Amino acid sequence: MTGRTQLTLYLVAMHLPFALAALLVLEADLVPRAAIFALEAVFAISLATGLWLVKRCFAQLDLIRSGAALLAEADFGSRLTRVGGGELDEVVALYNRMFDRLQDERLQVEERHHLLDKLLRAAPWGVVMLDLDGRIASLNPAAEDVLGRAPELVGKAPAALDPPLGAALRELTAAPPAAASTVVTLLGSRRIKIQRSEFFDRGFPRAFFVLEELTEELRRSERSAYEKLIRMMSHEVNNSVAAVGSLLESCLAYREQIALDDRADYEQALRVAIGRTAQLGQFMRSLAEVVKLPPPRLSPIDVNALAADAVTLVRPDAASQGIEIHLATDPELAPIAMDRSQIEQVLVNILRNAIEAIAGPGRIDVSTAAQGRGVLVVENSGPRIPDAVKQRLFTPFFTTKPNGQGLGLTLVQEVLTNHRFRFALESDPEPTRFTIRF
Repeated sequence: MTGRTQLTLYLVAMHLPFALAALLVLEADLVPRAAIFALEAVFAISLATGLWLVKRCFAQLDLIRSGAALLAEADFGSRLTRVGGGELDEVVALYNRMFDRLQDERLQVEERHHLLDKLLRAAPWGVVMLDLDGRIASLNPAAEDVLGRAPELVGKAPAALDPPLGAALRELTAAPPAAASTVVTLLGSRRIKIQRSEFFDRGFPRAFFVLEELTEELRRSERSAYEKLIRMMSHEVNNSVAAVGSLLESCLAYREQIALDDRADYEQALRVAIGRTAQLGQFMRSLAEVVKLPPPRLSPIDVNALAADAVTLVRPDAASQGIEIHLATDPELAPIAMDRSQIEQVLVNILRNAIEAIAGPGRIDVSTAAQGRGVLVVENSGPRIPDAVKQRLFTPFFTTKPNGQGLGLTLVQEVLTNHRFRFALESDPEPTRFTIRF
């Protein structure tokens, strides 16, 4: 039973005995009838006044209750109606002003959230938001490009992601805020800067990660550095090689003037020097190939036929080491726009690296597939690539070969990057495979 009902019943109960008493007096004819009627009128007016006061008092409570309900439902678009009373209308005006203010603030927050959402979707850097439990709550398209599709990641702990990202995020989570930044090298020589920060959500701290792609910036910086180095070396070495080679050839013409006992040694020494000079010149020309790499001349190329030609070129070298090469092509793969000679050189370099990695009897599998625009994969049965080596594979002049120049994978990276093809060299899990996505 509500308070209004209780007060109403109380007023009725208070006035009813007086009304009945007046009727009894009227029947007994103890007082004039006019006085009785006047007294009944007073009782009626008193009861009506009491009921009006109850209604008036509880109207304020109803008004407050309605305003509280609107606040609880966050319905700031509704307004309270004036009731025609001074104090009540002041309360109504106060509530309506408060609703206007809350509605404006809600619109501002929604507009800011909408702007922030658009900025995050268009941002070139990835943003990974965590929930209050430290699990992935959302990520923008740039973060999906690095980590993978959102539905598969939402709800996961960042440390549960595949290495090296999972390990890096775990270390950043445990690190103090001042040191919450690191650079990670992903498959395919992608380098990502990861930074952790925090914000407050309803009074509780929430963490987020910012992923910045540094691959192209670092590649341009490295390219600029080794271009200058190679150009300087080429200029100095080529001039010296040409002059020294000419002098050695001239000295060789004087071998008849050398004593017979010393002539063979003299001639052999000069030919060795001439050979080494020629090798030095060839070495510098191979370095210059990376710097002078022309832009790709694109035309539709049958990738299956290109892969078959590259396998044919290296098959004799593979067979001499007991390595079998198996080719599996997808007839559904459509021609891809590329520079045939450059991509053929890339495939030959990848296959030769696979042969050298096996270093004995083994197997190489070359396959194509019509996934997306197209995929080409070269797998070999060689040993797993060590983690320390994996991080530096595409670094210029880095090599694990005793006589290597460290430019084979650099050239591969330059050609594929100029073609805007995605690529990755993976060794976890085995076998080692080089993947090109056209």
